[in-house]
Amino acid sequence: MIDGREVVELVVARIDGRDYGFPVEDVVEVIAMISLAPVPESPAWLLGVADVRGRMVPVVDLRARLGLRSLPIGLTTPILIVRRDDRWLGLVVDAVDEVLSLPAEAVDDMDDLVESSVVAGIARWHARIVVVLEIAPLFSAAAIYPVPGAGARA
Repeated sequence: MIDGREVVELVVARIDGRDYGFPVEDVVEVIAMISLAPVPESPAWLLGVADVRGRMVPVVDLRARLGLRSLPIGLTTPILIVRRDDRWLGLVVDAVDEVLSLPAEAVDDMDDLVESSVVAGIARWHARIVVVLEIAPLFSAAAIYPVPGAGARA
């Protein structure tokens, strides 16, 4: 709580110079780029799969998935690992900046403003605007290209 108000916590990632937020409860961890195995006949934004803690995790270029220009990927490029139920997904972002705690009323629902399957809301905090992404549609898109053993644990 902040001053007796309900709090929303977002992991803030930078993509193309803009802030995007992910609910902290959906984030598993942030890792540096690791070896990826390509998936034949997959869309360009699906970079491949990675073995993360014994799980085969699809890794998505979030820039490309959001319709932005892709950038070269290096060894220090961060992958934000998110989860939905027992499934994990890696999101390649430009940077992961912080965990932002803000009052729930600082987040506006997008239903009345813009029709988007991936935008859950807009957070306004001080002079910042953070686009809050809904991860479920990102999982749905990745599920089109199932990865054998994706739900397996070591």
